[in-house]
Amino acid sequence: MLSTELGVSRETINEWWTVCEGEIAASPNNYGWEVDGDIMAPANADPLVSARATCNKLLKKLQVHPETLSTERTRILKEKVPGSQAERDFLLEKLFQGSYPKMETHFHPDAVQFINAIRKYTKNECAIITNSRTDKVQGKLAKLRGLPTLPRVVGNAHKMKKDSRWTMYWAAMEEGDTGVGKEIPSQIRIPGLERPIFLQRRLYFESMVAAGIIPPDGFLQVGTGTNAIDHFREATMVAPHKTVVIGDVWELDHSMPDQVLGMKTAYKKRPDSPRHEVDFVKEMAKQGKAVIGDTLMEIFGKIEEMMK
Repeated sequence: MLSTELGVSRETINEWWTVCEGEIAASPNNYGWEVDGDIMAPANADPLVSARATCNKLLKKLQVHPETLSTERTRILKEKVPGSQAERDFLLEKLFQGSYPKMETHFHPDAVQFINAIRKYTKNECAIITNSRTDKVQGKLAKLRGLPTLPRVVGNAHKMKKDSRWTMYWAAMEEGDTGVGKEIPSQIRIPGLERPIFLQRRLYFESMVAAGIIPPDGFLQVGTGTNAIDHFREATMVAPHKTVVIGDVWELDHSMPDQVLGMKTAYKKRPDSPRHEVDFVKEMAKQGKAVIGDTLMEIFGKIEEMMK
């Protein structure tokens, strides 16, 4: 698709792609899913994010430093090279939407056992929150044999989007509390990662509200809070210490629920999980705030122990 968009051969694209992939692999923490100029997830979050980061770097090179690709800029029609990040983002999204349907679906071997175990444990008070479209994920889950019914899915979570106007939320530790306003830090830094991790992921928060996340003994109420800076915002009262978020990319899945809401982390390690994420979660685990494991059912067993 990219070769068609730029009007060059696939061989040329593959050559450029290899160069950009190599540069990202040499310094992976400096690249990722860029939104409005900020990295919001690591480059290796999943194959499509990796491809997006590589393509973004390639397009930047063609615009600013084409000589680093051993090619003359004049070989490409100038009007076909996106001139701004907004134009690059538009093309990247177009390429993503065209590539997503071509991706094969692969499940973890223990996926069915895990989903059924979690639903039983939470008495069905759980949900899958995803950046993908709800119907697309439901369609994938429908292919799994052994699920009595499909779990609730909330799509288009936009976990990667930041809203700097989101500066406060309302929280209550137990049912009946009136709640207190809590400020939201804009970012944090963790050992082993030079760049900041951004926390004001309001749309992800609102997806949690839409999902109706209620842990076994917890509660969730939707009300209205005020903030002099942010005016009126939807606020949610949650019992964070009774809520566990399961994911495999800490920056994308866990940073906001953990660092802003105080929810607990269940981290599924991947072969290429960033070392700084693994080390950070292990430190959290020592405090009883997280579990980490290589398989879904290993994580489930640890969740049961953590929540006792």
